[in-house]
Amino acid sequence: MRSIVRWNNEPEFQTRVREIRRELLDNVLGALSDAGVEAVTALRASLTADSDAVRVRAAQAILTNVVSLRAALDVEERLARLEAQQEHQ
Repeated sequence: MRSIVRWNNEPEFQTRVREIRRELLDNVLGALSDAGVEAVTALRASLTADSDAVRVRAAQAILTNVVSLRAALDVEERLARLEAQQEHQ
């Protein structure tokens, strides 16, 4: 029986491990996306709560996350443009 160290030195094994990790991460991201929809629904419902403090916290959470998401998307778009430019050079 081969040891994990010897298996880990095999390029095919390393490739398969990366594939499995990518699949697992995709599953986790899918679950987080599903939970994200529920979280946004809860935050939106909190915007109409009786408590001023709850409404303010919900609004702050929404705005903070919108700004962060927008920044991340901007970086992603800029990176894609740079990669495309690099490919054409």
